[in-house]
Amino acid sequence: MQRPISLPSVVEINHAEIKNLRSVTSITTKALVNLTNWWREVFEEGWLSTKNSGKTVDSRYSWGYVRSQPLANHSSGAKKLDFGLLLNGQTIALLINLKLLENNEFDVLVQVTPCYEEHGNEEYLPFGLKLKVTLNPNTSESESQEVTARKTDNVIQLEFSEAPGKQFQVEVSFKNAVITENFLL
Repeated sequence: MQRPISLPSVVEINHAEIKNLRSVTSITTKALVNLTNWWREVFEEGWLSTKNSGKTVDSRYSWGYVRSQPLANHSSGAKKLDFGLLLNGQTIALLINLKLLENNEFDVLVQVTPCYEEHGNEEYLPFGLKLKVTLNPNTSESESQEVTARKTDNVIQLEFSEAPGKQFQVEVSFKNAVITENFLL
C-alpha cells in the first residue's frame, strides 16, 4: 500500500523562503527592439506605431515636444505595460519617440503615460512609479537617468541623444515589480 506524500505546512516554511517570495518581480523582454525598423513602420510584437494607437495613448503625449516638427524625421511607438494587481488593473504605456538629427544622431524621448483605452478616468500615473534609462547597458560606459512620478503627474519622461548602432535599456518600476525593455538605435 502506498502512503500519501506529506507536504510541509505553512508553519514549517522558514523566513528565507518567505523573503524570496517578496523579492523583486522582474519582467525583461529578451528581444532587442531595433528602432531603425520603425522608420519603415515595422514594429516588434507588442509595439504599435503611435499613428495607429490613438485610443491607447492620449495624443497630447504621443509626440511630446516633436508634434510641431515635420513627420518625415520622426518615428514613434507605444507598448502597453501591465503591472496587474499592483496598479489595481490600471494599464500604462511606454512611448519611444525618435527624431533624426542633422548630424545623423537620434534624439530619443522616452515617456510613460496612463493608457486611456481601459481607464478613461485615470489621468495620473501611480505615485512612485519610476522610469529609468540606461545608455550603453552592460558596458563600462554605462550611464543612467531616472525620474519618479509625483502625485499629479500624467507623464514622466527622459530625453537623450545617441548615435546609430548604440543600445539603451528602459526600466519602468513600481514597488517590487520591474519591466525592462532593450533597444538598438
